[in-house]
Amino acid sequence: MLFLWWNCFWTNNHELFWNSSGDGLFTPSNTSLSTTYYPGLNDINNGFCWIFPFNLKRQLFLPDKDSVYVQFTPSPSVDTGANQIICTNDAQIQLNGSITGGATTGVWSGGASFSPSNTALNTVYTPTPAEISSGNIALTLTATNFGNCNTVNDVVQFIFVAPPHANFSAANNCFGDSSNFVNFSLAGMDPSLKRSGILAMETVQTT
Repeated sequence: MLFLWWNCFWTNNHELFWNSSGDGLFTPSNTSLSTTYYPGLNDINNGFCWIFPFNLKRQLFLPDKDSVYVQFTPSPSVDTGANQIICTNDAQIQLNGSITGGATTGVWSGGASFSPSNTALNTVYTPTPAEISSGNIALTLTATNFGNCNTVNDVVQFIFVAPPHANFSAANNCFGDSSNFVNFSLAGMDPSLKRSGILAMETVQTT
């Protein structure tokens, strides 16, 4: 919920009320020196409003007023993309962050090695051996230069997995004979390797 808090310092005991150029509401009332303004839909859609206290004491003085211009900007939106699985033998991570709305810049955190820098939205992260051994890492992109908006961030997680490993054992055979061999391959996370690390005995025909 968006709201604006105002405190007015008014000399002399004159009758005072708050007003705005938009369709918002003052709480507790527009006659309290300290009050909160809740912008209306027209205020937000227009992107601005004027807030001003007004002195109603007209008998002895001319009416006095001051004003404040309030501009509304879209809140930042941060997107780091989907979580990914990374092979340990090719562990460099391409980061592609996106920040829109009330900010266009950001900073990456959660790790130590960003290239060219942790302030580039599209950057490469090189995990340390300890991070790879831990099995995963989470990196956070936080919007910067967002004015008076609340902090916005997004987190992306990368899971490190072992690469596939091909290993077969077979004996020498005469031409045309069948040959039994043992498949010691490990699948890792490569879907093209159909084994699951289970020893298998297979027969092939040499030609």
